[in-house]
Amino acid sequence: MLFDLVRLRHVVALASQRSFTRAAEQLHISQPALSRSISEFERRAGVRLFERNRGGIELTAVGRQVVAQAEDLLRSAEAIDLNLKLYAKGEGGSVSIGLGPLFASLVLPSLSRHLLRTWPFLELRTIILPPDHLLDDLLENRIEAIFGSRVPLEGVMPHLEVVQLGEIRMDLLVRAAHPLARRRDLVTKDLQHFPAATTMTLRSFGNLRSAAGLVCDNFEILRDLTLDTDCVWLASADLVREHVAEGRLVRLSVKDYTPPTGDLSLIWRRGRTLSPALLGIAEYIRSTCVGTGLKP
Repeated sequence: MLFDLVRLRHVVALASQRSFTRAAEQLHISQPALSRSISEFERRAGVRLFERNRGGIELTAVGRQVVAQAEDLLRSAEAIDLNLKLYAKGEGGSVSIGLGPLFASLVLPSLSRHLLRTWPFLELRTIILPPDHLLDDLLENRIEAIFGSRVPLEGVMPHLEVVQLGEIRMDLLVRAAHPLARRRDLVTKDLQHFPAATTMTLRSFGNLRSAAGLVCDNFEILRDLTLDTDCVWLASADLVREHVAEGRLVRLSVKDYTPPTGDLSLIWRRGRTLSPALLGIAEYIRSTCVGTGLKP
């Protein structure tokens, strides 16, 4: 290559100052060093960029073109330098992740606010699907990692690395006007005549399972369904803490039934190095488990 960024900076500075003395002062180098640098640039390129005369320094026609391109190149180099610093700190660039629906509802609103406030140069791209539906995206490098339950992926664990970040507590929720809402002596047989609603599978209800039920990944639909019908919703109360606090939704306590817990894990392709941005996101999720329905 006939030039480097240092010599390009020298050319641009001289073009701006039209004086070797002033340009050298701006660059914090000696005037002879600047003169040698410009002469070497012109010698290698085989063209003259500057006319030296008693009136000072003037750009040649070729010099004007070179300076315009050099200014663009230096701006790009400065942008690359800034971005590399941001990438190294996990505060810039782009990161693509997959999230299970439950964890997206619990974590993504808070995470998005955090990123916009503290890492404004980072672009976060998300795909929200059950973890087993995200596997192809992970293995084909369309996403860097999955945040969700490792359980649906147990059959392909040899290809994956998994770190558990927390656990999510599940609850049985009903509307305030539900026939069972005020009962304190509930047992499993009391719930078997009511339809079930869940984002997981009806097997999650175990011996509570009724003949009817809805499995759906959309929490808003399940919330509204629970508020309008006598279904029993297996979910995290932290998804709807305002509704619970105001008494519109009620947690059921069943003597002979313990609701399941779900793991929140970071899952990535074995042998792949995670980016600083992804590690920063994982640490934020892990450190904010309390108050989001997650237990570290």
